[in-house]
Amino acid sequence: MIHSMLSVVLNIFLASFVIMIMMLYIFARNERKNKEVVFINICLCGIFSLSVFMLIQLVAVEVSGLAGGFLHVYGLVVFALMARNELKLVTTQ
Repeated sequence: MIHSMLSVVLNIFLASFVIMIMMLYIFARNERKNKEVVFINICLCGIFSLSVFMLIQLVAVEVSGLAGGFLHVYGLVVFALMARNELKLVTTQ
């Protein structure tokens, strides 16, 4: 059960990462701030950070024990830092 969930989360992670890189390439190539591209990029970054969180948590459940506990805490810290940085970027634009 966990292996199938891990596979789904990993696929979402990779797909959002590839689409986000493509959107960044389009954004950098046009050299203008297209509001739709910025909005899509913010949404993809949210999906990306959530999938990173889920990926770390599912791996922590699979590992279990003391190492799994450290992974749970690490996953929460990484997610909080990514969300904080995204909120900083959104408020400054």
